[in-house]
Amino acid sequence: MKHRKTYGRRVKPRHKNGYWRIPGIALSLFLLVAVLSRTGFNTKIEGFIKKAAQNESLSEALLSIALSEKMSEAPAKGDAPAPPEETEPVTVLLPSEALTMESKIPLAGSEPAKPLEEVGSLSMTTGGNQKADGIYMTNDTKYSIDIGGLLKKKASIPLSGSGPQVLIMHTHGTEAYTPDTKNNYKATDTDRTTDNRYNMIRVGNEITQILEDSGIETIHSTLLHDYPAYSGCYNRALDAIEKICKDNPSIKVVVDVHRDAIISTTGEKYKAVATINGKQAAQLMFVAGTDAGGLSHPNWQTNLAFQLRLHQKLNNLYPGIMRPIHVRTGRFNQHVTSGSMLLEVGTSGNSLDEALYSAKLFAQALADLLLNNS
Repeated sequence: MKHRKTYGRRVKPRHKNGYWRIPGIALSLFLLVAVLSRTGFNTKIEGFIKKAAQNESLSEALLSIALSEKMSEAPAKGDAPAPPEETEPVTVLLPSEALTMESKIPLAGSEPAKPLEEVGSLSMTTGGNQKADGIYMTNDTKYSIDIGGLLKKKASIPLSGSGPQVLIMHTHGTEAYTPDTKNNYKATDTDRTTDNRYNMIRVGNEITQILEDSGIETIHSTLLHDYPAYSGCYNRALDAIEKICKDNPSIKVVVDVHRDAIISTTGEKYKAVATINGKQAAQLMFVAGTDAGGLSHPNWQTNLAFQLRLHQKLNNLYPGIMRPIHVRTGRFNQHVTSGSMLLEVGTSGNSLDEALYSAKLFAQALADLLLNNS
């Protein structure tokens, strides 16, 4: 019988399926976890996973597994981690049985747009689940919001008078409107284009010009955070906002300018319109962020109070221009300053000219509120 050479080593007996290795592996894993806990590395991993799951596309299941040891420190009910902010839909049933979706996710490829004359029109000045002082609100959170009480605070944003005061930017900069003979663009996706003459950058230019003409120094960020990738655009936008505000600490107001999308249950596209001074304008809407989704936003009520005051001012100046304010569980990067807001200028069904007219009216009202506190 042949004998295997062992070269001075004792040969361990083999066990079927290698189960003898399990205790050693378990011990190694235990020691690894203990070392990581000592060094604090596991806390860094946890923080990374939490941030990714709240702001990107990791599942809530992954988040709950990764943070299982922190359940005792979980926020109060109603403050569960939010789904990805950039893909969260608004589902508001309109009188026309149309569904509203805030910044609808682009489809793969582009579809030919309907002629402007074939787009339906809606005017939404009432609705939601709360009303006070002539303001209508759709409150998607579990918070009780005192509209009248917030208005009585007469929230204002004190300008420093030195350096840029306002930042205009666009998380979804490629959003565009229904083309017409005057404003006809090459679509990079459905109702979207990277041509800054026809997308939200053009609308931001209008707002910036009015504010500058009023004597308010303004920065306009023309970065396209939703192109070439749509996923993660709120994270990229936040990085840009924080850098600009760090470089320009005088900034008090951040306006994230979007356009909405209103699609009926049968796929029909609608535009939101109002007649202002005999001219058709795109309706405006504020989307107010909160901390109800679990992301830190300690100043959301201050932000909301300022948005309510501006909403009321716009309604008084231009009756019919404002859609009900929409309070959401996501924060939409509005935690950076107490004067942050997300503004929807019309919908994909509106024309660019309608949007530009409303952008001008909005900017004039904002300038008056900032400069005169009225």
